[in-house]
Amino acid sequence: MTDRNVSSPSSDTELPTNDGDNEVSLISLLTLLLRRRATIVWSSILCAALFTGYSLIGDRTWTTATSFFPQGKKAGGNLSALAAQFGVGVSGSDANESPNFYADLVKSRAILTTVVDSSVPRVDIADAFKIKLTDPTLRRDMAIKSLNNAITVSTNAKTGVVTMRVSTRSAPLSANISTQLLDLLNRFNQNTRRGQASAEREFTEGRLAVVKKELRAAEDERSRFLQNNKVITSAQLQVEQERLDSEVRLQRELYTNLAKSFEQAKIDEVRDTPVITVVERPEISARPDTRGIATKGVVSLIAGFVLGIILALVFEGFTSEPGSRSAAQVEFSRLGRATLRDFRRPWRLLRSVKA
Repeated sequence: MTDRNVSSPSSDTELPTNDGDNEVSLISLLTLLLRRRATIVWSSILCAALFTGYSLIGDRTWTTATSFFPQGKKAGGNLSALAAQFGVGVSGSDANESPNFYADLVKSRAILTTVVDSSVPRVDIADAFKIKLTDPTLRRDMAIKSLNNAITVSTNAKTGVVTMRVSTRSAPLSANISTQLLDLLNRFNQNTRRGQASAEREFTEGRLAVVKKELRAAEDERSRFLQNNKVITSAQLQVEQERLDSEVRLQRELYTNLAKSFEQAKIDEVRDTPVITVVERPEISARPDTRGIATKGVVSLIAGFVLGIILALVFEGFTSEPGSRSAAQVEFSRLGRATLRDFRRPWRLLRSVKA
């Protein structure tokens, strides 16, 4: 009993130091970082200096912002009367194109290719983005990608306004590209609507000819009935006359509506009015974009601090005295040296994998 009581405290005092050789306590880690504080400080300063210096010597950019609102077209404007004749209801309210459609259209390859191929007045897009490739195909493809990266588009779901921003190394170039993009959007929409109006005109024209024949046939049948029955003497003849009169009225109304739709389709086919309302026109920016030096400096300082901590841990594992190292530090140092040797002779790794 006495021996158990004596040995119990000694076992309790040995518990905290049981895994001391394999674990690094928080105090020892902080001590290590303080001992390597110069590495951490210099790493933070160098990272901040490099990223900030790169931002200062980099080219300035100028951004031109443009906002527009896509105008809607009367849904079924020309065919509403015709549809009504067949009992089909067509809404007459404005059905605007989706703003997201224009956001995708601005950055579509078809639009960007047109801008690159046409080149902004007196400016080659590839030269403006400092593309040094000599192969025409690769040069053109890189110019399209660079132009795509220079354009940002956002939409307002509540108002339907589309905002387009173009950022380049030249203020006039940004404004010229924005103007050309607006023109291309308007031209694309006009051509699309003209194509729809052309198809509608052709359909209405064919339908108009058919209804015209049906109207003449109804009128001829009514005329023959009246010639054969100059005096209506029975209820059956009166019902037949009302039926013929109703058929003639229906065909006349249908013909009149089709004639109006046909004329409207011909007008829409040659219409040259803008289909987007420009809220904010492209203008040459008076000031370059902010470099964001403060933000980049803080981020690079934090990144340098983290890198300094990593370097401090690595240096400590390699340079500490053998007698003062823990088992984990010894193993880390051994594996680190082995990794460096593998980098110098990578074929050894392939052999070990095969083995």
